[in-house]
Amino acid sequence: MQTTQILSVEHLFFGFPQGSEILHDITFSITAGSFVVITGRNGSGKSLLLKCIKGILSPTAGTITIDGKDLSKNASGRNGTVGLVFQDADSQIVGQTVRRDIAFGLENLRIPEPEFSQRIEAVTNLLKLESLLHQRPRTLSGGEKRRLAIAGVLVMRPKLIILDEPFANLDYPGVTHVLRTLVDLHADGHTIIVVSHEIEKVLAHADKVILIDRGSIVCESSPQESLPKLEEYEVRVPRMNGNPIPIKDMTWLKG
Repeated sequence: MQTTQILSVEHLFFGFPQGSEILHDITFSITAGSFVVITGRNGSGKSLLLKCIKGILSPTAGTITIDGKDLSKNASGRNGTVGLVFQDADSQIVGQTVRRDIAFGLENLRIPEPEFSQRIEAVTNLLKLESLLHQRPRTLSGGEKRRLAIAGVLVMRPKLIILDEPFANLDYPGVTHVLRTLVDLHADGHTIIVVSHEIEKVLAHADKVILIDRGSIVCESSPQESLPKLEEYEVRVPRMNGNPIPIKDMTWLKG
């Protein structure tokens, strides 16, 4: 079966003006419809890489190709084709109600009816937000806010959905609700990239693991093949009786 690369990053470098280089010769590719985990210790450059892919930051060198188009010099093009959910969901919530928040991006695009309402209905059904549409976002739980931030991204129909530490500061129900959302989106054909050091929650669902350390990729492989490298670079691998637990059990979804 033929596979299509949805994202290709080649020889990407990034550094701030008058500062040292932070990302060094980053090269990797992601297949359409895959579920990829990017991990690494704190300060390894993961979030900066996301911002370069999204178009928030401009790489100092390298190419970024999305869905066959070289968007290396087109930050607005990358911004329009990549959906990024930040670690702090509150920073992405701007509407006075859940529905108004989801609709915000579409209003800026001047999407006409009936497509406008159809898109909102589709994402609210998918993310199980129907009963919350008229609530104020500040009244939501942490997991509900994260799902709302995902809805605001998904309604724009991006080519890629990237989430930066999506389980941070969530309780057990919040983690499981967000993780179930990501698994369902993947099953629906979406390409998912999750940046997280909490691999015990998500590794069972990954097709590929990309490990970053000190601004460089040190491993790009299957979840099983990545395990020795993860521990070598201080990413905690859950163990039982001294041995890593099976990959299939590295999830917070049971049954």
